Amino acid sequence: MRPHLAGTAQQQARVIEGSDQSPGLARSRLRLAPARAMAAILMMRVMARPAAQPTGSPSLPSDLRARFAPLLEGAEEELLAEVRGDPPIGLAQIDEATEHNLRVGVRAAIEQLFRKAEGSPGSDDRQLYLAHGRAQRLAGRSLDEMLGFYRLGALVVWRRAARLGGPGGLNAEQMTRLADTFFALAHDLSAAVSRGYAEAPASQAEIARHRRQELFSLLLRAPRASSAAVERLAATLAWPIAEPILVLVTGAHTDALAVHHEVLSGPHDDHLGLLIPADRAAWHLASLERSLASGGPSARAHATDWHEVPDAFRHAALALRLARAGAIPEAPVIDAERHAALLLIAGDRPLAARLAADRLGAFEELSAPDAARLLDTLAAWLDAPGRSQAVADRLGVHAQTVRYRLRQLRDLLDDDLDDPDARFELAVALRARRIECGRW
Repeated sequence: MRPHLAGTAQQQARVIEGSDQSPGLARSRLRLAPARAMAAILMMRVMARPAAQPTGSPSLPSDLRARFAPLLEGAEEELLAEVRGDPPIGLAQIDEATEHNLRVGVRAAIEQLFRKAEGSPGSDDRQLYLAHGRAQRLAGRSLDEMLGFYRLGALVVWRRAARLGGPGGLNAEQMTRLADTFFALAHDLSAAVSRGYAEAPASQAEIARHRRQELFSLLLRAPRASSAAVERLAATLAWPIAEPILVLVTGAHTDALAVHHEVLSGPHDDHLGLLIPADRAAWHLASLERSLASGGPSARAHATDWHEVPDAFRHAALALRLARAGAIPEAPVIDAERHAALLLIAGDRPLAARLAADRLGAFEELSAPDAARLLDTLAAWLDAPGRSQAVADRLGVHAQTVRYRLRQLRDLLDDDLDDPDARFELAVALRARRIECGRW
């Protein structure tokens, strides 16, 4: 079980949603079977004393990582099962944020244990545990609960570490050194969590701001967050997730937007997004008009409720990219739904490019000016089939010129202009070419 931790410590830590009305885990663990209760007492006694500072354990085998790692397979799942099965916690179904924190905490702690046992000078990831403590407080939950999670994690890992002893394994002195290293680390990590919890701002305004950011992330999460987690967090903010939502994607900088507390905002997929209750969208957009303009065009899409928010965000972001590429006319706020066909085509660019090459390949044999004139004529004629004068007015040429070009098009395309399916594919191919060329 070789952990891989991507991103900063702050990025690894997420708010654990839910109530904090359940008591801590310390009392509950003493009602376990005798062997586990004794391990809990030992660990809590060690954690209660000042931490030792082991800088390496010469008497430990150099292959400790190789010996211990196989024993740690499934440790994360065992910890989650412990948490779910502990009656005082009452987390029969752990939400995604809680599960994320538990998994990341276990992985980082195990890696630190290996490094300390090996005397490695690598970083100790202390910021991760400070961030976990801060997130716990900003979520409005108790420190006892978080420390309870860590105690359970330590018990799960130590039960597996105990299998290293015995015939052919670590001797008594080595197990003692491993225990000193392990429980000193448990003390240090718990102290970091406690410090992070104490340092976190506790004002109601800051807690509400943090919850809005977390709700924004939950609504856009893929795979979709659980309904229970979303509904629980939305209820603490009285945010109407069951109502229609306007999703806005903008190029404006976060610092330039002074958003109302009804608006959820944050970065997502290299864009800045805003989630606005639809019944108040007009007022919010008017108040943000100047700030939004500072970042160029924005794009919007609608979601009938929170389940559709990820798709609406994807559509708005794609519309904004197409506008910046010149495939959609720019406007202060682009309505993605008005360009649904282009979004559909742009959703599979390789397939659209193949269709364009297949249907428009005959134009490659012409000179660039001739190809451009005939393609423009084809696009205008597909929009107004059989209406030469309307096509001529759109192109700014004589109707006789249009009829001449149509004869050329029939020579190139054979019977495609008379086949409804072929005309549809030609229209799609022209729009795919528009996306690729960035030409409206």
